[in-house]
Amino acid sequence: PLQLADIRTVISSLAAEHLVVLSTHVMQEVEQLCTRVVVIHQGRVLGDGTAAALAAQAGQVPWLELHLDDVDSSTQGKLATLHAISRIVPLGPGRFRLEGNDDALGPALAHAGLSVRALIPREPSLSQTFASLVESA
Repeated sequence: PLQLADIRTVISSLAAEHLVVLSTHVMQEVEQLCTRVVVIHQGRVLGDGTAAALAAQAGQVPWLELHLDDVDSSTQGKLATLHAISRIVPLGPGRFRLEGNDDALGPALAHAGLSVRALIPREPSLSQTFASLVESA
């Protein structure tokens, strides 16, 4: 771990004054170190831009991770009736991935009478974006 931190520091220092080309399959490193990403698959450029721009190109969207108390068999049905939500993916007991209108979601959840423990904003990972770009190529 200390060597990895040292390498990151060296790369960041170099990048302040120079172009640094980093070729890796470790997307977490790319997310931490790079301001521009070029995705190459089988010799073809599939994407070129910021991680956010590539996510948008791949159809990946920011989402909210919802943690609820007092979940029962009707909970997902209650969520499905909320117009602020366009997509619901169960993540585990009392946990859901929600996509939709973030601004309207909080009030809609409160109005539905759901006991919200946490509502956490999430961004698509570069690994998810890469996989989506490669699958659609």
